[in-house]
Amino acid sequence: MAKRKKRSHKKQVHKKASVPREPNMFVKQVGSVLMIVTAVFLLLGGFGTGGSLPVGMFDLVFKVFGGAAYLTPLALVYWAVNKLKAEEFNLPPSKVLSMSSLLITFSAWLHVAFVSRPSDTAEFTGGHGGGLGEIVGGTVLSALDKFPASIMFFILTILSVCWVFSIPLTVFLKPF
Repeated sequence: MAKRKKRSHKKQVHKKASVPREPNMFVKQVGSVLMIVTAVFLLLGGFGTGGSLPVGMFDLVFKVFGGAAYLTPLALVYWAVNKLKAEEFNLPPSKVLSMSSLLITFSAWLHVAFVSRPSDTAEFTGGHGGGLGEIVGGTVLSALDKFPASIMFFILTILSVCWVFSIPLTVFLKPF
């Protein structure tokens, strides 16, 4: 008599149907609100009021961006509004890049436009661009003189403003 084949019956484990977890939209909205609160604190700190936290926050941002630190509350509100308007409350990378480029070019322009070079040295001193402006502007100043570098960063700042606020360049070219 022929032997029967043994069938191995493995129990099939019924897995729960994995449902993709939805992101917590509340947390993403809270992030936007925190950006706005931080912007208010920075604005208060920029005027030297609000207590030690806002003043300390602004001093830190001022060390990084210099005079462009007064644009950081605008940048934070801009990012918060765009995050709230975006689908699934994700900040579009183009919005981050455009406003960051405005902060960087304006900081570099403030450094380059307000530096001075004593006649007996090759180094520039001063400037109001903070640490970031000093790095970016100082790099350009190693290749260009102060006047052409100032013009370059001024034009780049205008282009960044156009990119941030979606302004066509023809608006700036109309007077010419």
